Amino acid sequence: ACLSSVTSDPAISFGQSRIWKVSDLPRGKGGRLIIQFTSVREGWLADRMNLWRTLDGGLNWDLVYSSNESVESFQFVDSGNGFLMIFKTEDGGRSWRRLLTPLAFPRGTLRAFRFSTGGKVGWIVGGIYRPVTREELSRSPYPNYGIVALPNDLYGVAEGVIFRTDDGGRTWHEQFRSRDVHMFLDLSFIDPRRGVALADTDVFYTEDGGRSWQAINFGADCVGWKSMVVSERRPVDACFVGSIGWLSYTDGYMAKSKDGGRTWCDLVHPGEIRFNSSYEAFFQKIRFLDQAYGLGLSADGALYETRDGGASWAGISASTRFEDLYLFDADHIWAVTSEGLFHIAP
Repeated sequence: ACLSSVTSDPAISFGQSRIWKVSDLPRGKGGRLIIQFTSVREGWLADRMNLWRTLDGGLNWDLVYSSNESVESFQFVDSGNGFLMIFKTEDGGRSWRRLLTPLAFPRGTLRAFRFSTGGKVGWIVGGIYRPVTREELSRSPYPNYGIVALPNDLYGVAEGVIFRTDDGGRTWHEQFRSRDVHMFLDLSFIDPRRGVALADTDVFYTEDGGRSWQAINFGADCVGWKSMVVSERRPVDACFVGSIGWLSYTDGYMAKSKDGGRTWCDLVHPGEIRFNSSYEAFFQKIRFLDQAYGLGLSADGALYETRDGGASWAGISASTRFEDLYLFDADHIWAVTSEGLFHIAP
C-alpha cells in the first residue's frame, strides 16, 4: 500500500525554452536521486532509502517502499516486475521479497544488476572475497575498495565475478571470474545474448548470454596514440542503440562500437569536450535516442548533447545541476534534481 504521496501543480516554465519543470519531488533520507520510466505515464524515483511511483507522467508521486537498507539502484522490467538491489516485487511495488545472492557480504559485494524483459533472466556483478593472510596482502598491491577485514585475522581480496539467473533470482550460477579484475561495476545489454560488463580495469563483452566473456578489442586502425597513453582511466557507463555502442571513461575519453561491443574505436579524446568544470570532467551517464542524438550527464551534473553520434558535444543551458536522466523517446526525456523533475526537448 502507498505510504505517502507528493502532489504538485501542472508543468511550469524553468526559464529555458527546452527545459520545463514538471513537478516538485518527494525527499526522504537524502542520497542521489535515480529515475526510470516504463511508459510515458508510469515512472519510478528512488533516493537513498525510498522508492516512489508515478502514474501521471511525474505530476504526482506515491511512496511504495522505504527501508533502512541503502537503495543504490533499481530496475523495473514492466509495470509489475521490479528489482531493488536484493529485493524483488511482482505487484508493482506493493510487496517485496528478499533475494538471496552469492554476493552477500561477507562473501562478496554486489555492485550492479540487470534483468531482461519478463524478469526471469538476469545478471549480477561485483566481487567475491578470497581470504588472504596479512603477509600475502602486504606482498601484493590491491586497491582499497578490493579489501575487507575477515574473522581470524584474515583479509578478503576481491575477485571480479559475474553471476546469471534464469528463474528471476531464486538461483544463481557463476559465469565468469577473474583475479585480474578486482570488481565489476556495471552491465549494459543489447539483448539477452549480447552485452558488456564494466570492470575497474577493463571492459568485457559476451555474445552468448554470458556463458563466455572476453575483453573488448580496440581496432589498431582506429585508435590514435592519445588513446594508448597510460592513464588511470576506468570505464564509467555504456549505452547501445542496436549494435552501435558508446563507452565513457573517467578521464573524458569516449569510444564507439559498431559491432555490438566486440571492437571499439576512438570517439573523443580526453580534453576534447569543453566541460563546464575541469574537476571530474567526464560523463557519468550517456544515453542515445538513435544513432545520432544523445545526451550526456557530466560528473558535476551538467547536461550535454550530441547530434552526430557522439563526435561532438555541446552544453545545454540550465541553472541547476542534475542527478539523473532518462530517455524514453524523443517526446519524453526527463531529468531530476533536488529542485524537481524536468522535461527536456531534444
